[in-house]
Amino acid sequence: FWAHLWETVTAGRPWRGEICNRAKDGSLYWMDSVIAPFLDADGRVERFVAIRHDVTLRKLTEQQLRSSEAFLERASRIAGVGGWQIDVHTQEMSWSEQACAIYGLPPGHRGRAEEGLHFIAPHWRGPLIEALKEARRTRSAIDLELEATTADRRSVWLRLVAEFEFEHGEPVRLTPTEFRLLAR
Repeated sequence: FWAHLWETVTAGRPWRGEICNRAKDGSLYWMDSVIAPFLDADGRVERFVAIRHDVTLRKLTEQQLRSSEAFLERASRIAGVGGWQIDVHTQEMSWSEQACAIYGLPPGHRGRAEEGLHFIAPHWRGPLIEALKEARRTRSAIDLELEATTADRRSVWLRLVAEFEFEHGEPVRLTPTEFRLLAR
């Protein structure tokens, strides 16, 4: 890291990166830094100027987010509860790792709302759509047990508790609060 930084600036090119430093009290802090060489008339490095911005709070927040995501993923896997969300405007659907496992999808799968609906058994699609319309109208949650077929053609029963998220009075996302396999 340090060798690359010095190789870059001594060659007359600016370097940018994040550097972790230790304060006098022993605590760590992060700086987003740009180090630029100033060249003399012959093109040799004469001096350096560093512009630094403290990004410690952002780095700590990122670490807390990674830790929270890992905790939620573990809890979801252990409890057998998956999650997904649908962007109401684009109809894009993102799936948690556990929701992918429940449906037999590859980890990190992303799709469209209609794909999610096609997993639901045909005779349950109408009641689901009607429950969603009512939940949207009344701003309430739905709570249904549904029969579905996974991507790997297993027949399963699911419990779905979900609600719309609203911003400025308009629905923006549909997110489950519970999505799990039921023993039948």
